[in-house]
Formats: sequence, C-alpha cells, structure tokens
Amino acid sequence: ECRYEMERLIAEPVGDEELGVVKNYMEAALLRKLDGSVDYMRQYMLWHSSGLDESEFETMKRVIQVVDAKQVQTMAQRYMNPDDFVNIVVG
Repeated sequence: ECRYEMERLIAEPVGDEELGVVKNYMEAALLRKLDGSVDYMRQYMLWHSSGLDESEFETMKRVIQVVDAKQVQTMAQRYMNPDDFVNIVVG
C-alpha cells in the first residue's frame, strides 16, 4: 500500500482537500514546537546552534502555506524512488 501511494504521488498531483489537511497538520505541528516557554527555548537553542533565528519559524510557516500540489509532485518525482525503499514483512 505504501508503494502504491508513492507511485501515485509521483504520477499525479495530490488533491486540494488532501493537501489542505496535510498543510493544517504540518502548521499545527510547527506551532506545537513552540507551545510553552520550555519548548520555545529548546527550539531557540536549535535555531541558535544552526546559525538561525526566530524568523525561521515564519519562513517555515510561509513555505507550508504557499506550497502547491505541483511542487509536491515534483519533489516526489525527485526524491521518492520506491525501488530505493526496503520492504519489511512482519508476521
């Protein structure tokens, strides 16, 4: 099923509704990283150690908001080769 979904993502653009759900999920996950002072300081230390600052949060948020289905498909075509993955069967 995973291979089927990868091949489908490579072959056709993701639908607007599905893309919207994923964008909302990713933006919420980004916001959760800054939920509270301890989480914010952890993120700040990561930014600082990477030579970044608080503007990185806004940059990431903006990228999530503006990405479109064609860009997702292009990235899938470039980086998702199902033959590069390892299948593990359990049971």
